[in-house]
Amino acid sequence: MKTIFRVVFLTLLTFMLFEWNIFTTATKNTINFERATCAKSPNGNISYLKCDIRHVSRRHVRVDVALNLTKPVKEALMHIVLYYKYNTYQRFAINLWEDACFWISHMKKSFFLDWTLKRFFNLPTNINNITNINHPCPYEGFVYVKINNVSVDQFPFEQFIPSGRYRLDVDFTRHDKKTLYASAKLYFSVSDLRIEQF
Repeated sequence: MKTIFRVVFLTLLTFMLFEWNIFTTATKNTINFERATCAKSPNGNISYLKCDIRHVSRRHVRVDVALNLTKPVKEALMHIVLYYKYNTYQRFAINLWEDACFWISHMKKSFFLDWTLKRFFNLPTNINNITNINHPCPYEGFVYVKINNVSVDQFPFEQFIPSGRYRLDVDFTRHDKKTLYASAKLYFSVSDLRIEQF
């Protein structure tokens, strides 16, 4: 009986402390972007590809993504996989397929894209100033995303993933999930300021 009482008491205490934000007052997890790499596929009809994240200062980054499509892209699936580094990179939590063209056309909701772009494009500017990905598929020719100065404080990273080093892999394919257009890897780390204060 005492054991059950202790378990219930500790569970209620933990819930109340987190509900009252005892552990999270004035601190949140922070994200640090390290680097980005990308590669085009020989069958992807891409003549030029560039992806770059650079630090302008300690808390600000510049994002520069550009590619040249030699043929119209009418369909594009995104395979998104998150890896956590524990000696080597191992799969962690996210392994999704998203239809980018349907999402751009507002025909389909996407948890990952809605969640991510809410943070990336929560900027005091018009989206047309930073990208030309602003109409339904197909896309052809020069496509870009360029953000000159983004504060990493703009990414209030929720505390549902542990602190550590991560890699986010994104493959762009046709609907057959086999024909690859291009792939990108984003390396970043998450710092838990609640732990670092002690």
